[in-house]
Amino acid sequence: MYYLTDNLNYSENKEVYKVTYDINKGQSGTVPTDANSYTSSNNTVIVLAGTNLVGPVGKVNFKCWNTKADGSGTNYTTNQTFTISGDVTLYAQWSATKYAQGYTMWDAKAQYPVGLSSYTSSTCGNSWYNTASPEKATNDCAGCPTKVQALMYINAGVYWGDGPIGYSFTAPDGTVVTQGLWIKKKEYISGFDTNSAKQDVTSVGTGDWSKYTGDKSQFFFLPAAGYYDNGTLSNAGTNGHYWSSTPLGTYAWHLGFGNGGADVYSLDRGVGFCLWAAQ
Repeated sequence: MYYLTDNLNYSENKEVYKVTYDINKGQSGTVPTDANSYTSSNNTVIVLAGTNLVGPVGKVNFKCWNTKADGSGTNYTTNQTFTISGDVTLYAQWSATKYAQGYTMWDAKAQYPVGLSSYTSSTCGNSWYNTASPEKATNDCAGCPTKVQALMYINAGVYWGDGPIGYSFTAPDGTVVTQGLWIKKKEYISGFDTNSAKQDVTSVGTGDWSKYTGDKSQFFFLPAAGYYDNGTLSNAGTNGHYWSSTPLGTYAWHLGFGNGGADVYSLDRGVGFCLWAAQ
């Protein structure tokens, strides 16, 4: 007896995986679309970038993508790769915007004191500025950008305008501050981490944020919180002043700005400016 065996060609049944991006409660912007169909033999994903992503109020800065909405999964940054083995949703993660973190004399150990009859080292105590001559701040201003970093920020182009959607900052004198300076994040300034970005100009004009058509998610915001001098708050809503970590003799460098211009220059350490951090 003979048996006939058919030579059948079976096509391999490969499961197809997809990558989806979720804005995760963000207010605006466009999440990327990954049109690829991944399989077990084509399983390398390149993480894509969103456009003009703005997060929830108070956490407007895009940070990264995560496999869990609450951030408890695996983080991925733009252009990072990973191996896929099933459908994946990547959720936008947001970081809190570093708005004005109080006011302080340069590199003091406590916030600026209000309501004193006189402002001296004895009456201010730990709120008095650092009188030493360190190469860099060691107290409250230790985490502030250096003079060079402040220069690289303004040389990359800065913009004046309204803060993030829904944002307002109430200054100690009751002024409701809604405007300030938009600064490009350091990751988008070539040479920032090596101090080799453009830094030769100490005073620049500000662009109009409302007319900026580029990717706004590449910027962070500092409010025009004003400044203290001899116990009095001035210019809240119209000007911002932020310490650097770099001293200059009995003075110290800082970033100052208003509608029309931004400057990096030195002033007496005893005035009360805001703190900020390189982003």
